[in-house]
Amino acid sequence: MNEHHENPEKIQSGKQLTEHDKVLLKNGALKIAQEVIQNYPGNLPDVIVLPDTSARPLRNLFDPIFRSIARQRGVRPPDFVFFQTPGGAQKIALRKVNDWGSIAEAKTATQETLINLKKGATLYKWFRDRKTHQENDRQIQEQRKVLQEVDKVPEILNQQKLRAKEIVSSCATPDPNIVIIDDTMIRSGRTIKLIRTAFGDNTENIRGYVLTAHEPLANNVFSAQEIDINSPDAVHPLDYMRDNPDHEGSLRDAYGVEKSDVLIDPYVQVIRPRSKQTKILRREMSQIGKDIAKKLREDGYSN
Repeated sequence: MNEHHENPEKIQSGKQLTEHDKVLLKNGALKIAQEVIQNYPGNLPDVIVLPDTSARPLRNLFDPIFRSIARQRGVRPPDFVFFQTPGGAQKIALRKVNDWGSIAEAKTATQETLINLKKGATLYKWFRDRKTHQENDRQIQEQRKVLQEVDKVPEILNQQKLRAKEIVSSCATPDPNIVIIDDTMIRSGRTIKLIRTAFGDNTENIRGYVLTAHEPLANNVFSAQEIDINSPDAVHPLDYMRDNPDHEGSLRDAYGVEKSDVLIDPYVQVIRPRSKQTKILRREMSQIGKDIAKKLREDGYSN
């Protein structure tokens, strides 16, 4: 387990990343680049899939790295594609169907959860525990949404497969080498599993790489750095839930996109494509990637 440090520093004016963020990103991306070089001797992956939305900025981080390696090896650099996976209630519905094994069982489990939450709501109201009552009410609303989404799971999975087919059909080679790079993985790694399934590869043929992970990973997934998500000082790069008052908006705002809530839409919604935060974040990520590419060349690692 890596040593953890608190991240008390303030964001400098005109910046989106702290020096601490940059160190974590540089160390993690360097390890992933070295791993890819070893796994693909003499060539590179054809396609790098980045799960939207949190991994989207990694395109600016890894593009300079793989372009440099491609030039050194005389091969074509990989294409970067963004792959939207379900969020919110759809994500929970998918998890429930997977855990329970069928839509019917998932609906039954969700309905039982709702019954228990409603019983609790009556009790909290009786004792006038307002804070707990509000949280319980939030969970009730969430489970109601999940119940609505469970029936849509087959359509959601089909939409994911259509998006994967679209990506493969756009490749120059009929059987492209595909890898997935994500910013972080907490516990189950469902995002990578879901993307693999969409590409018709539910085994381990599609390699996965993550900058940070909650624990050591198997199933052909390489973790550059381990974090303890239960530790109060655990900080991982691109911590998009961080609400730093010194940011001009959160890192989530800097992505410029958000998950679409439309089932049939395989793409994210563009919200702020040319915002100041987005431009700054892309520039900072690109510079880290250029620094890593330079180091790899100097060390003779990219040949």
